[in-house]
Amino acid sequence: MLLIFIIMDKNIFKQISPNKLLGQNFLLSKKALEEIVRLADLDLDDIVLEIGAGTGILTEELAVKAKKVIAIEKDKELIFILEERFKKYKNIKIVSGDIREMIGRQKGLMALRSYKVVANLPYYLSSYIIRRFLEIENKPETMVLMLQKELAERICAKVGKMSLISVMVNFYGKPKLGSVVKKENFYPQPKVDSQILIIDDIKSPENINEKVFFRILHIGFSQKRKKLINNLYNGLKIDKNILLKATKSLNLKETVRAQELSLGDWEDLYQKIGKIIG
Repeated sequence: MLLIFIIMDKNIFKQISPNKLLGQNFLLSKKALEEIVRLADLDLDDIVLEIGAGTGILTEELAVKAKKVIAIEKDKELIFILEERFKKYKNIKIVSGDIREMIGRQKGLMALRSYKVVANLPYYLSSYIIRRFLEIENKPETMVLMLQKELAERICAKVGKMSLISVMVNFYGKPKLGSVVKKENFYPQPKVDSQILIIDDIKSPENINEKVFFRILHIGFSQKRKKLINNLYNGLKIDKNILLKATKSLNLKETVRAQELSLGDWEDLYQKIGKIIG
């Protein structure tokens, strides 16, 4: 059994085994920690929501720069470590629970109106966490996340290689890539490298019905190898001539596929057919 020893103070040692079911990979690189904090661009007025605080090494770095750090952790063993480690810190609040059950609440810690999300996310939760925080009413100002490198690159893909998640993230904010963090900098070591992703300027676009927009988007990407017009025709049941006229007016080829559209193209397409299906 793999064990990691945590020193909470001179007299307390705690022995834990990383939980595979929770996707725990503890970040060990001091350089990567400093890079995450730098990219979060914190000041003493900022409130930070940290998801998956783990053993608290990132929590401590954030607390030096921010007004308050709300550190969420699901693992009960790690909650004990965090509470012991930070019992003298007045600007760190340890919260025991699953972030998936907290997102979207309009009370308690999720009633925050101005905050930043910083996290070393489990790979299996990354896409879900990003999507949910971008969708909720009280969105964060900025998100700085450690993700699987492949997902970070997919989110920042250029036109021609865009996917559902890359269009969605760009719809709400401005994503950009930070440093690559090699798998050797984690314990236990994952099979792939990670990368820091920053999403800035997060907001809800005006004059767009998000439910209708994302219905069009989901149907457009439903079968990536098929022509966009065929996907929309089969999914939305709109007269194909209307779809052909809409795409032609946007200077899109009849053979265009979903991944070839920019965010602006999707927004223009929404303006052309949104009212028909709304």
